[in-house]
This record gives sequence, structure tokens and C-alpha cells, in this order.
Amino acid sequence: MRYCIMDRVITFLICMFFASVTTAQSDIYNQDIQYNILIDSPQDSVIDVLYEIETTDKYGDTQLYQTASLDSFLIVLHNDISHQDTSKNQLLFYIHGMWGGRRVNFNKAYKLMSQAYMDHEESDIARIISLKWPGNMMEYRENKKTLYSISDTIAEVFLKFVEGANMGFERGSRIDLISHSLGTELLKEVVVYASDNDKLDAYFDQIIVAAPDWDIDVFSIDSALYNIQYLADRTHVYFSHRDMTLSISKNLNKQSRFGLDGPQENLVLPDNVYAIDVTNVKDDNNMPDLMTGHNYYRASPAVTEDMLHVMLGYKEDKYNNRKSSEKYQNVFYLSMPEKVKKDSIR
Repeated sequence: MRYCIMDRVITFLICMFFASVTTAQSDIYNQDIQYNILIDSPQDSVIDVLYEIETTDKYGDTQLYQTASLDSFLIVLHNDISHQDTSKNQLLFYIHGMWGGRRVNFNKAYKLMSQAYMDHEESDIARIISLKWPGNMMEYRENKKTLYSISDTIAEVFLKFVEGANMGFERGSRIDLISHSLGTELLKEVVVYASDNDKLDAYFDQIIVAAPDWDIDVFSIDSALYNIQYLADRTHVYFSHRDMTLSISKNLNKQSRFGLDGPQENLVLPDNVYAIDVTNVKDDNNMPDLMTGHNYYRASPAVTEDMLHVMLGYKEDKYNNRKSSEKYQNVFYLSMPEKVKKDSIR
């Protein structure tokens, strides 16, 4: 693995700037601070890694700090969390889908996720840490090829970060994970890597897999994916029959997608893995997302609230708009709240 070599002075200044913040000066931590892990792939099977922290100065201008040091990144993150209220100190790790790392797409997703998962009155999430991986080429197949060539080295970076982040917590994990679309294929490869290298551990509190671009028979092809059950307290996989983007992926792959059709009849999910059918939820807050039916993890109030309740650890009988399947194990159907339905009729 080859890492970008950054000026060590920059790393030192980042650590000194944040670590020296006293209680009286701690309002720097009262703003939104973005944490990004930037992955570049200058050639096949090779990655460069940068850790980025984005803040806003007193004039409202964006300030970017970048370092090649994971330790420096973690020092800032742990110091930040130590200044947060104890009722709001959970972390949310985000893996975007294809084109999700492009500036406009990422900023849109981050804004909507912040509103849904950090700003919500029930939320216990303090920060979002985003993994930006090389999935921004125009061609779908090129992005998948790149993903497979660097998935093992990304998995190493991924697991080292999560291990380091969890070391700052007294008991268990306070990290939730949400992955989307083609990013779920990267997550699957991380699970396979962890399985093959004896690195299975409860890294996360809750895992959310949104619109997975997995083959419909993924659990048969990559049986190691069953080990996702060991990486978190629970895993919820969301799918929708009206996902237009995954319909295109179905044609490209010449096989249906798990995020489009959901689990097959003969699939028995692990006890702590659930599949949520959101086909009947149509309340996305903007027309493009409503039309594609693919970005409900950020744009649908009903779905994001359900996901937030997952992150909060709600038991299965506490969800207001879910109905369990009479036919399939661990499968639930999500519907829009009654008030939303009535308002849409008027």
C-alpha cells in the first residue's frame, strides 16, 4: 500500500490547533465538523490515503486540514467527541455509491443526511465520517473494476480507522454505518476481507445497507457475507421494487439486484439481519430522488426516520410504520405515516 506523503508540519499544526482548545474556547466544537477519509487510486491495486477535516472559521469561510496520519485524525476526532454532550456522541460512518464522491453529489447527500441523522431532535449522532472512494468514473464497469482491485487495501484502512475510533470509547462501539448502492459492494468486500483475515469483530453498533447493488443471490455466491452478522449488533438491508437506478444495474449485470427485488424465497437471514421493503414509500423531498427511487436513505422522511430509529436501537415492535412479512423471516414492509397519506390525498 502506498500513502500520500504530507508535510509533517501540517499534521503537527492540525493536532496542536485542535488539541490545545480549552473549555473556554471549545465553541469550535459547536459547529458542524466534517471528517473525510479520501481514497485515490493512481494505478490498479494501489491507493493513496488522506484524512481530511473540514471546519468553518469565524468569518464563515471553509477551512480544510489534511494529513496522511491516521493518529492525528483520531486525536482530533476523539477530542471533538469528548466535548459533545454525553447523550449525543455517536458516530455515523458513511460509504457513498457510484458518483457519490463528486463534490456536488457528496455535498447534497451530506446536507440531507445531516438534517435527517444529526439535526433530528431524537438523534444521538454527533459526527459523520465519510469514506470517499474512487467510484466517480463515468462507466459503471470501470468503477466496479477499480473497486475490486483496491478493496483489500481499502478494507485495511477501513478496519484500522474503526478500531482506532472505538479505542476512545469505554465500552463497546458507538459507531453506526450506512452504505449505499455500489458502496455496499465495497462493504461486502470488506466483510469478505475480514472473514479471510481473522478480523471479524463487533466494530459497529448498527449497520444500514441502503439500495444494495448486490447480485440477487449474493449470499450464495459470497457466503462470507453471512459474517456481517458479527460486525454489528444488527444489520438492516433496505430495498425497493421501484428503484430505477438498480433496474439499470440489473440490465448491465444481466442479473437482478438485491436492492431491487430483496431476498429470495429460500434465503434464511441471520437472526440479527433484517430486510426492509420500502417500495410503498414515496415521500422523497425532491423530484429527482422521487423519480429514481434510489436515494431514500437521504431524501425520504419516512425512510430516514426508520433508519434513525435503527441507529437508536429501537426493538422490532417499536417501529410505527412497519409490518412484518407473513411469508419471509426477518422481512418487514415500511409504509408512509397515515398523516402523510392523508395530506397527499388532499
